[in-house]
Parts: sequence; structure tokens; C-alpha cells
Amino acid sequence: KQSRQIVELGYKQDLEQLGESVNAFRQDNILSSVFRRTPNTKLTLVEETKASYHREWFTGLDNTLMLRYRTLQPLGDLRYERPAAGGEPSTVLNSIQTAEIALNTRFAYREKYVSGDFARVSLGTRYPTVELHLATGLPSMAQSEYGYTKAVAHLYQRLQLGAFGWMRVNAEAGRVWGDLPFPLLILHSGNETFYYDDLAFNTMNYFEFISDRYAQLFLEHHFEGLFLNRIPLMRRLKWREVLTFKAVAGELDKARTERELLLLPGMYALDHGPFLEVAAGVENILKVLRVDGVWRLRYNDHPNTLPFALRLKLFVNF
Repeated sequence: KQSRQIVELGYKQDLEQLGESVNAFRQDNILSSVFRRTPNTKLTLVEETKASYHREWFTGLDNTLMLRYRTLQPLGDLRYERPAAGGEPSTVLNSIQTAEIALNTRFAYREKYVSGDFARVSLGTRYPTVELHLATGLPSMAQSEYGYTKAVAHLYQRLQLGAFGWMRVNAEAGRVWGDLPFPLLILHSGNETFYYDDLAFNTMNYFEFISDRYAQLFLEHHFEGLFLNRIPLMRRLKWREVLTFKAVAGELDKARTERELLLLPGMYALDHGPFLEVAAGVENILKVLRVDGVWRLRYNDHPNTLPFALRLKLFVNF
């Protein structure tokens, strides 16, 4: 079968919540409002123009080359405040502009797909899936003023463990080189909704932690009734137990970052060790519901945080 090649041109102007995961609801999704715990006071108006070329070399290995230009405009309580030298008052910016060229490489050995004419759905692989993202800023393009280099490596694998169920492993590490304002650094993924997010820290607030280098690990173990099936009622209900562990460690050169924009109040570096979160949950409730109890193990002295929270998720499990 012939390998895929895709050329894409795109433009968007949309409200975004920086610091949320790719799993999160879009801001125009009604469920985003239904499950939200706090008001939307720190949104960003993002205007983006991009061009990309995707090439699949063979099944499981592909590259995407992308050129994009973005304008980020803070809304609500969000402020872009640039410090001035010599004791002068700081300057509030209406927006920041950035241009970059990026190359993404993805390798998934023996990955299988269900394909249509254009779209296709991955059926996964029992081997690790590895992605490498490289990007560099283009300060000479249009009104962009930031030169930087960014590298992120990501590994994903689903491990089958026989009678002990299965485990999902997500590991990621990255670094940004260059003097950049906080919206362009690593904003660790928080969640300010009651909906459980697999790819975010569910007790972390948006904009709470920021890094310019980091490493994180997410482990999610599905026991598939190994323990609950020993209880007759639970066996009839077919409820399934889930345990989750999430951790992220990072560093931030705060002095370099604040030469561009001052950090927001309530924004922190991971100076006192990794952020840790664990959860215990039950899934397959009424075939479609999962409920997790989530514990925040570190940084519980931060304002507007809770050491424990309940989160729910709707899903269909096969």
C-alpha cells in the first residue's frame, strides 16, 4: 500500500486555555461549562496560521514538518507585563507574536490501523510508541521577536500483564533553550474541571507550575476485576479497579524568564521536588462511568488547592 503524504494549510482564531492537556474539552464545548469548577478568567485568544507537510515513510514511521505563526492575546485576569530596566514602570502588552518551524518524528513498530479514504484510526501496537518533537523560533519572521530551541521526547506503551490486567505508560521529557515569556515555556497540564483527564494532573490548577526543562511519568494500571471480582456483588456489577500514579520534576531559570514577562501571581517553579499525584478509581459503572479519588501529595500549601478530590469520566470500554 502506498505511503501517505498530506499537505495542510490552516488558520484559526479561537479561545484557548493554556496549560491544559490535549485531552481537555474545547472552550466552546458545552461539557466544558458543565464540569468546570472555577470561572474562565485566564483564557487566551489565539490566532494561528500554519502550513505543514506530513510524510509516512512506511507503516509506523512518519514525519511532520510545520511552519506556524501565532499571536497570543491575554483575556480576563491574564496579563502580559514586561518589566522595565532602571526602576521604570513595567509595560503591559496587548499580545505577543511567535513564529517557529517544527519537525515531529513518530515511530510505532507494527502499528495497525483501520483506514478510510482520508482519515484512519490507530489500533495501537504492543511495542513502545516513540515521538520526538523539535522546534526553533524564527525571530526575523513578521513581528515575531523570540529565538529559541525546543525539544520534547515522548514514549507511550500499553503493557498486557495477563491475570493482573494491563498498564498504560506515558513518559515525557523536554527542554527549552532561550529567553522566553511564560506562555511559550512548559506550562504543566492542570485540570480545573470535575472531569477526569488521563493526560493532566487532576489536582493541579492551570498556570500553577512552569518549567523550561522537565521530566514526567504517568502510570495507569487497570486490574480488570482482579480484586473486586472476589466480592459477589461487585462480580455481578462487573466493576473494575484502577490505580494511577503521576509525577513531574522540572526546573526554571526564573531570572531569564522574567526578563520577558513577569510570572503570574500563583505561578511556581518545581523548586521543592517533583509534583506527585495518585488516584484510585472504579470503572465500568453502568458500563460507561469511571469515578476516581485523587490525592495531591506535594505542594499542598499553595492557595486554592485541595489534598483530595473526586473526579469522574464517561467512557466506553471494550
